[in-house]
Amino acid sequence: MCPPSVANQHGLPTDLRESPPFRSTGSLYQGITDRAHAMSFVPWIMCGGVLSEGPVWDQRQERLYWTDIDRGRVYSCDLDSSRPDTVYNGVGVGGLTLQTDNSLLLFRQNDISRLNQDGTLSLVVNFHHEGSLRFNDVAADPRSRVLAGTIGKGGGSGGLFLFEVDGSYRMVAADTDCSNGLGFSPDGTILYWTCSTRRLIFAFDYDQALGRLTNQRIFVRVEAGDGIPDGLTVDASGCVYSARWGADKVGVVIYTPNGKEVARLDKPADAVTSLCFAGPLLDQLVVTTAAQADDSSARHDLYQLSDGLSPGKPEYRSALHPGSSKP
Repeated sequence: MCPPSVANQHGLPTDLRESPPFRSTGSLYQGITDRAHAMSFVPWIMCGGVLSEGPVWDQRQERLYWTDIDRGRVYSCDLDSSRPDTVYNGVGVGGLTLQTDNSLLLFRQNDISRLNQDGTLSLVVNFHHEGSLRFNDVAADPRSRVLAGTIGKGGGSGGLFLFEVDGSYRMVAADTDCSNGLGFSPDGTILYWTCSTRRLIFAFDYDQALGRLTNQRIFVRVEAGDGIPDGLTVDASGCVYSARWGADKVGVVIYTPNGKEVARLDKPADAVTSLCFAGPLLDQLVVTTAAQADDSSARHDLYQLSDGLSPGKPEYRSALHPGSSKP
């Protein structure tokens, strides 16, 4: 019998039930396990990054975008090049989404701004939450809203917020000082959310029509030797890929939709921050990394895993409306 949900200090439900046990050993998941043993990441881009994060693949333009939060830059590159373009340089960007009109939505420290195709910025939302320092990982939902996490000031004061297309927002999950990786199941009915503070990945049932999260449960508990769970992505089969910061050996851990670990990929750097699928067939896995004090000069900001374990799935695009003023 599962324990009942309880209300936390924010009045949001906190359900500590575990995901149900995995009951299938299908050949698809076994294939991922078998192939992972023979794969390793290949160094790709070195551009002096400090905290490279939030990679997003644009299928329309066949380009990858990512942010260096600490340097306040957003980069873009195609997969055949190792020389990225700087498309934004300013206030730090914690995460970004692709908009339906091909612009970029930048989740900056205290606002959300649209980076237009001509390089200008349009303010979309001024954001204020007393307990939050800045945005962190973000993801668009099937109805073009955005779920955006924040870094808290301490004591679990950060959270996860849902932004409607009109710019209004509300908190939908709380009790974190480092809201991190987000991803949807292939049918868009399950949301995965990473709380780095508690080393937990949660799963929620997701009501697409209302943008409502229910049935919160623990998807994965991460042990100390396996690092801090950071960015997250989901492949076309529903497997969840979790990037790991500071793990002993592992850089990415892969789970079935029921939370069973099926594969590990060795770390290419000490701090793997996030990941996404890229390429015309979404069959290349790209990871971002962060600088560490004892890094060698050979560390790259981005690494690739070609001919991946399983194809990814297209990510949703956002459609938040810009305001009339500029940040």
